[in-house]
Amino acid sequence: MTFGTDGWMFEPWEFNDTFSFSATAALQELNEAFRARGSTLVLVPVPSRPYKYLSKIDPTLYPNLKFSPETYKQSWQTMIQAARATGVTVVDLLPSVENYSTSETGEEFFYPRDHHWTTSGVQVIAPVVAQAISALKLPGLNKLTVKMDGFSLKKEGFNSGAFADRYTKACGSRAASSPAYKVRYTKQTGLLDDTVATIGVFGDSFGLAYPDNNFAPLLEWNTKLNTVNYSLAGGGSLGALTGYLADPAVNHSLPQVVVVPFMGAVPNDANQYRQITATLRGCPGPVQAVQSAAEAAVTFQADGAAHSAVHLAFTQDTQKVKLTLDYQDGTSEKMTLNRSNADYFKGDRRNFYVSLPADRTVKDLQVSTDHAMNPQDSVSLCKR
Repeated sequence: MTFGTDGWMFEPWEFNDTFSFSATAALQELNEAFRARGSTLVLVPVPSRPYKYLSKIDPTLYPNLKFSPETYKQSWQTMIQAARATGVTVVDLLPSVENYSTSETGEEFFYPRDHHWTTSGVQVIAPVVAQAISALKLPGLNKLTVKMDGFSLKKEGFNSGAFADRYTKACGSRAASSPAYKVRYTKQTGLLDDTVATIGVFGDSFGLAYPDNNFAPLLEWNTKLNTVNYSLAGGGSLGALTGYLADPAVNHSLPQVVVVPFMGAVPNDANQYRQITATLRGCPGPVQAVQSAAEAAVTFQADGAAHSAVHLAFTQDTQKVKLTLDYQDGTSEKMTLNRSNADYFKGDRRNFYVSLPADRTVKDLQVSTDHAMNPQDSVSLCKR
């Protein structure tokens, strides 16, 4: 852990200043899958704290610390441009972070002992995301606004910060806490407003509401559009989106706008996008379905036809699936499919999807899980 002035704490992973984005084809395909379902994807990557607050660290105390704000900014801008080239709306928050000044409540953009943004930080960026949604000019969106009033921001409790909590546990000394704030307002609601969303927020912990950061409530206030929050802490950048869209109830009634705030760079793993793409498309055509066996690892033979996706359906909750795909051209690929084990995660843990490359034909696939499979579990190869 790196210690700065005024009680600031940083962890090593925050100091990565070089990244890139090359999963262009997979993200473009995902964007097209959302559009085909009448929904629009909006990605909101969140810059790291050192870019804004490197001055909190005394360089003489950490001579080996390597972080260049200039390199970070160049990498960030290149990444944003590459991701936007796929047609996806990607909100660039770097200017908002750069221009931020300490708020009237004394909050900085980020917590000093936690990598999350503060409520004051979200008050700055929520209008930026709202403007990006407005700029989409989606048909009929302005007719779905809801009357809201009575906005208030109340100090309610404290946030010591995840880094401080770990430091206290390891070292026994306690760091100072920061005030936490709760957003409140009233809105006209209907009976289904908690399940039917115009905007769905599928973020990591940056998408959560009080006491973490209030992103979803502030986005709803700024858009005046009914917003349902599906965010999931600790599930990775796209964990909430992958898990909740596998739930038939959510998949059946997609929000018109899907907003995904997450920490750090735009994911560069094409397999993450392939899972969501296949989930959105489902298996509309014929399938080759094969029943499983009472083992934790099973090999299935494909029928030689061209397939668009794999659908794994289990009869019990599953946290991890390891999948190996062997193709007729002699190539193979391995991937791990995950679901959160958090008790508040209400998404799907039984259905897993992966889209298949159009230029290759599956020969066989091996599936292993964190539990013994049974004959009621199935593997479906969706035909093109």
